[in-house]
Amino acid sequence: SAGTSYAWSAQAIGNNLLWNNDLGIANYSYSSSDTSKGHNLSFSQVATFKEKWRADTSLSLSRTSSNNDSLTTQVRPSLTLNYRKSDRLSFSGEGGVEYFHSSGANSSDSKTFRKYFFLGYRWDFR
Repeated sequence: SAGTSYAWSAQAIGNNLLWNNDLGIANYSYSSSDTSKGHNLSFSQVATFKEKWRADTSLSLSRTSSNNDSLTTQVRPSLTLNYRKSDRLSFSGEGGVEYFHSSGANSSDSKTFRKYFFLGYRWDFR
């Protein structure tokens, strides 16, 4: 019902960008159809430190506009920390925020702000 849709993306990946043996990824994507257009930009960084610790950071920014003059913006940063106690046991915690903003000529202005966190462990039975 949206007609023809197109999408394309570009990605860059690099090692040793900020720290020794880290991994960084940047991605941009664009989508277009007869009824909407969207842009998404995301970054993620993975770093290992003190041998047993790992930090994953990410940031995602997206914006979608429609032919009916509606606009949606999303911002999502997050951080995950992992600690490997042994080859079979690890602990992790993740936290982040999500911000959504929608506006348009035919709809009311809507803003949502969420915070989340997660704590857990992984035990590998071999």
